[in-house]
Amino acid sequence: EFVMQHAVSTKGRMGLRGRALAAFAAIAMAFVLAAVVDLFGDRSRIMADRNEKTRGLAEVGQGIAAFFHSLETSGALPRDEAQKRALAALEQLRYSGSEYYWVNDYDARVLMHPFVKAIVGIDLATAQNKRLLPLFQEFARIARESGGGYHDYPWPKPGATADQPKISYVKAFQPWGWVIGTG
Repeated sequence: EFVMQHAVSTKGRMGLRGRALAAFAAIAMAFVLAAVVDLFGDRSRIMADRNEKTRGLAEVGQGIAAFFHSLETSGALPRDEAQKRALAALEQLRYSGSEYYWVNDYDARVLMHPFVKAIVGIDLATAQNKRLLPLFQEFARIARESGGGYHDYPWPKPGATADQPKISYVKAFQPWGWVIGTG
């Protein structure tokens, strides 16, 4: 009888200990889950802030083009000179260290890229690197259809050869049929 009572008593204590451990594990999992959800929320907010910054910086590039366009429309500069100066200003402009602007037209012809000079002015449809044509066609499509927008794609950072994930914002500059991008 003593052995039976002891076994039942021990079984009850083990059950209680097991239930306590299960409750502790559930609480710990809830904290872990909350931390993971919070982490993803933080990442989402960071990405949204970065996207908004990129869009705003593309608008800065468009503002530079608009300034030189105003010199054209006022008669102070002929169109080709205004465009040449706008491209030169955008080519020199940097932010966050090495971030930059590029310009292409609605036909996906690159008019200015500060780091990949080999693609400037060439017909990307006949270029050796076939990944460039769809990329710049997509930039042109976004600008033509929406006036501007985001595009994610792989691209090497300045000074690097390996592609990195990149998020860019392209914006149409209607008067000259330009697509001004940064990312």
